[in-house]
Amino acid sequence: MSFGSSFRRTAAVATKDVLHTSRGAILIFAVLVPLVATLVISAVVDSPVLGDPRLGLVDLGASELPERLAEQGYINLILYEDVESLRQAVEWGDLEMGVVLPEGLDQALVEGEEPELEVFIWGESRENQRALLSTTLDREVQALADREVPIEAVLTRPIEREVVPWEDRLFPLVVIMVIIYGGILIPATVLVKEKQGEKLRALTATPLSLTEVLVAKGLTGMLVSIVMGVVILAINQAFGPQPWLVVGIIALSSLLAAELGLIMGLFIGNTITLFAVIEGLSILLYAPALFYLFPDLPDWIARLFPTYYMLAPIVDMSLHDAVWADIASDVYVLIGLTVITSLVGVLIARRVADKI
Repeated sequence: MSFGSSFRRTAAVATKDVLHTSRGAILIFAVLVPLVATLVISAVVDSPVLGDPRLGLVDLGASELPERLAEQGYINLILYEDVESLRQAVEWGDLEMGVVLPEGLDQALVEGEEPELEVFIWGESRENQRALLSTTLDREVQALADREVPIEAVLTRPIEREVVPWEDRLFPLVVIMVIIYGGILIPATVLVKEKQGEKLRALTATPLSLTEVLVAKGLTGMLVSIVMGVVILAINQAFGPQPWLVVGIIALSSLLAAELGLIMGLFIGNTITLFAVIEGLSILLYAPALFYLFPDLPDWIARLFPTYYMLAPIVDMSLHDAVWADIASDVYVLIGLTVITSLVGVLIARRVADKI
C-alpha cells in the first residue's frame, strides 16, 4: 500500500465530509454560532446607540455648568453630594465620566484663570462616549469663560485601576467555541453517525483502513476550526505581531481538539449520548474562558484545565502582542498534550478496529 494511494483515499473522504457537513445542521454550531457571537460582541461594543452617556457632577460651589450640561439632550446628567460617592459610581461603571467642579469655578474662568477640573473616567466606557462627554464639557467651559480654555488645563485624568474591556473578556470565549465546535464536535458527530448507520463498517470493508477514515474525520474538523479561527481573528483584527505563529497555534489546538473528538466518536454509540457528554464536559472545556471573563480570579486555577493551553497562547498573541518567548512554555505543554492524546487515540482505534 503506497503512501500516495492512502493520501488520495484520505483526502477523498475528508472532502466528502466537508461537503456533507456544509449542508448539515452541525454547520450552525461549528460556523454560525461563533461567527454570530463575535459579530454581536463587535456590534454591542461599538454601537453608538446604546443609551445616552452618563455624566456625574459634584458642584462644590454654585456653578452654572450643571445647568448648561443638563440642557444637552444627549447626556444623562446625575448630581452627587460628595467626591467619594462620585468616584465609586465611576469605578462601578454607573457613570462613563465624573467631574468635580471646584468652588469659585465660574468666577475664576471669567477672571482669566485656568482652574483644573478633577475628572474620573470609567476605563471600560466606550471611546465614542468618552469623546462626546469630553467635547461637550470643553465646549461649555469655554462658553462659560467666553474665551478659549486649553483642554489640558481643564481635564485631568486620575490614575485608574487596570480594567479589561468587555470585548477582550469575551474574545477568548469565542475562540474556544471555534476550537471546540469545529475540532471536537464535527469529527465526533460524523463518526458517531456513521457508526449508527453501519457506514463505518462499510467504509472499512473497502480498501480504506480505519486509520484513513479517522484521519479524514479529524482533518475535516481541523479545517473548519482553522478557517473559522482565522475569520474570527480577522473580524477582531487580532492577529498580533506574528500572524503565522498565531495561526499555527490555532492549527495545533484544532489538532488536539480533533483528537479528542475522534476519541469521543469511537467510544460513544449515538448522537444523543454524544451531546449529553459534551454538555457534561462543558465546564472542563470552557473553564479557561471564564477566567478571562472574570480576570480577578486566580490564574493558576485556569492552568489546571487542558483547554487553557489551547486558548492562552492565542489570546496572549492576539490581545497582548506576545511573541514566542512569552508563550513558549504553554505551547510546549500543548504539544505534549497533543502527543499523549494521539497515542491514546491510536490504542483506542486498534481496539475498535478488532470489533468492526
